[in-house]
Amino acid sequence: MLKVTSRKVMQRVVRIDADAGQILWDSKKNNRVNLESIREVRSGSAARSYRTSLSIAAAHEQHWISIIYQANSIYKALHLIALSDASLDRWYTTLQAVQNERKLLASCVDMSERRQSIWLRQQFKGADTSKDARLDFGETVRLCRRLGIMSNREDLRKRFDEADKEGLGYLDFAKFQHFVAFLKRRVEVEEIFNRLADTMVKVISQTAFFAFLRNEQGHLGINSQAMVDTYRRFRTTVSSTEEGISYDGFLAFLMSKTAEALIAISGQVSVTQDMNRPLPEYYISSSHNTYLVKGQLTGESTAEGYIRALMQGARSVELDCWDGPGNEPVVTHGHTLTSKVPLRDVIQAIGKYAFVASPYPLILSLEVHTDLVQQDAIAEILRTVLGDKLLQYPLEGHSNSTLPSPQELIGKILVKAKNILLNKKPEEPEKFEMVIKDKNVTSTTDTTTESESDGLLHNARDLVRSVTQKGRRLSSKGKMSDKTTANASGEKKKVMSPALASLLIYTVGVKHRGINKKEDYAIEHMISLSERTALKYARSSSNGVGHNWEDLIKHNRTHLTRIYPSMNTFARLNYSANFLPNIFWRLGCQLVALNWQTVDLGLEMNQAMFMRNGRSGYVLKPEALRKKEKYSLSDPLNQKDQAENTKSVTFVTVTITLISAQQLPRYRHKKGNESDGQEKEADMTVLDPFISLAVIVPDTPSFSVSPNSTNKTSSAISSTESVRSDKEARTSTVWQNGFNPIWNETLSFRIRLPTNTSSGSTDLRNSVRGLLDLCFIRFEVRNETKRDQIDDVPCLATFMISLGALEQGYHHVPLYDTSMTQHLFSTLFVHTKLQIDE
Repeated sequence: MLKVTSRKVMQRVVRIDADAGQILWDSKKNNRVNLESIREVRSGSAARSYRTSLSIAAAHEQHWISIIYQANSIYKALHLIALSDASLDRWYTTLQAVQNERKLLASCVDMSERRQSIWLRQQFKGADTSKDARLDFGETVRLCRRLGIMSNREDLRKRFDEADKEGLGYLDFAKFQHFVAFLKRRVEVEEIFNRLADTMVKVISQTAFFAFLRNEQGHLGINSQAMVDTYRRFRTTVSSTEEGISYDGFLAFLMSKTAEALIAISGQVSVTQDMNRPLPEYYISSSHNTYLVKGQLTGESTAEGYIRALMQGARSVELDCWDGPGNEPVVTHGHTLTSKVPLRDVIQAIGKYAFVASPYPLILSLEVHTDLVQQDAIAEILRTVLGDKLLQYPLEGHSNSTLPSPQELIGKILVKAKNILLNKKPEEPEKFEMVIKDKNVTSTTDTTTESESDGLLHNARDLVRSVTQKGRRLSSKGKMSDKTTANASGEKKKVMSPALASLLIYTVGVKHRGINKKEDYAIEHMISLSERTALKYARSSSNGVGHNWEDLIKHNRTHLTRIYPSMNTFARLNYSANFLPNIFWRLGCQLVALNWQTVDLGLEMNQAMFMRNGRSGYVLKPEALRKKEKYSLSDPLNQKDQAENTKSVTFVTVTITLISAQQLPRYRHKKGNESDGQEKEADMTVLDPFISLAVIVPDTPSFSVSPNSTNKTSSAISSTESVRSDKEARTSTVWQNGFNPIWNETLSFRIRLPTNTSSGSTDLRNSVRGLLDLCFIRFEVRNETKRDQIDDVPCLATFMISLGALEQGYHHVPLYDTSMTQHLFSTLFVHTKLQIDE
């Protein structure tokens, strides 16, 4: 095949090694792409943007393949040209099949045996240094040491000889599987099994298994037939009169989808929540500055950002629209050094990928900075490219008293933009314009826009303007663009296209005029708040003046609110760092927009929230934020709430027993040139792992969390995340074992929730009105090292989950790398318990 880069086109032998899980090609750098890192495969016209950007002739389009993958948190693409139709079909079909299998392995715990087989083959192949499909004793010992299997040499020799029955002096793969069979022994699972099993027949009876499901796993609501079906699935027949669940069946149950640690996560393809409630009753997965793939100041604008966000489940994306050449609007971060992408290309990408990951409505959040002509062009592009997907009229028969539900809007794209026509005074003449008293504002969407509301970004843009406009001064100071006109007093007037305004149906952007009894917002009016403004609400008192958090919660029961990051730090400006979204979810804000190009704690929390409900991008808000009830949310800053504190506060204890880990990933770091994104294993071959736990609650006075005093203090806080040490606890270290380390240590946290318990509810989550949805627990697997080295060593793996989605009992928890890609072969075995303190 021909491999295409920005510098050259070279013929290469490219192959897929399914055992190693890699795409390989011959080169001096020994390049490869891990199959787990592949995000998408495009061919032909679907990859046209890549082909044209590389200046490759259209004649090659029919044989073109682009493989988009992620390495070290950076998206990359491998571009290939097949040399024949047959080669193209073979490659594309094989890639799709392999990718689908990898997705299945990642999404379904029931595939544990298949994953184990693939993992063993990868280890076997990696240890076969002589490349003869066999391992001698020395290669076998080195593999065991690398995996952290600390059996002595005599024991390994005995096991090796047992597998090598013919005395050939080597193990092929079948014999190797027999050799490692003893390594699969799970003594921690055996202990649990022995407590439940009949001592005579060594199986768990149906009665004992049902009691285990109810008492240990917390399956109080499961019906009897479901329990019988589960039992029958894992049972085995011992004799004509005896049956039960054997050790192998019990282990299979613990590794199965039935025993997942999460409510509605891996393998689930359907929603579990009611999707017929009005839109304001849901959190909506939202992206900020979606067009950027790097920083806010100098990053690249591309349609790829939209594809990535949509494929990950985003249901709201942002488009900053500016005047482009030839009356074709462009999307870019205005007044910065970021590149530009045609709006038409962006809308075409959105139209293609809008409903691939989720069928529920998509909201396009437009920041319009164009003149009147190009506003008309925006409306025309939206209509012609999106067609029937675009919502252009109110739904027939829908009441005007509430917004529609996600179910009613399924398959529809909504446009949100600031409608400046609504700000006209009644006595003004009938003109589509609005007076702006600030002469320095050039936006057509508000007197202060998202892009220009924060000082640091404004100053940075001024610096960019001074550089890019040097020597290009206007010859006439009175010259104005078509999008503004000047009146006699020097004020600028902004205009808006009626064609664009007509597309604002249920998401009509309006200026935030405060939230109080004096201000009346129509049901379709949607406000946008900067992070800085929203924080004033979050940290206010319910009996204070000005920004009142109770007023915002009440507003959000019936209206949509969008929150976007403030550019108040250099990290926000240059690296697109994120805030923690749960502080604004606590206010009932639905569209809390984050920078999806930046993988950090904020984005990790967002993904943890929206991995629920079939990954639909919509999650029902807690009952306490949807329904008005007395003491539904307490306020420690309010003297009345302090006086009645016993009625309005609930304490929940979260207890996690960290039992063991399975096949932890090894250290990996970039080699040589960072730009090529290739990785290699570090010199350190044996792990010394420990686990750090952190419980993260909304950073407001009404929520709090404290570790149990018996917990160990974390000595290894992540250098890249902002979890505070007083909210963390850790296990001890298991030395020289990354294969099957066992801790059996219990850590617990006490959480304060600002609500009284709901009487009559037997379910813990319902009794605290869903507020556990806003609290998250984060598992981080790290390697013990010297304190002065901690910044140089990345964490091995992480996992974050909302406590509202955490099941009780014994579970295997999936683990992810720092790019939020799942480690297919690594898990944590834990026991979880949540209870209300009396």
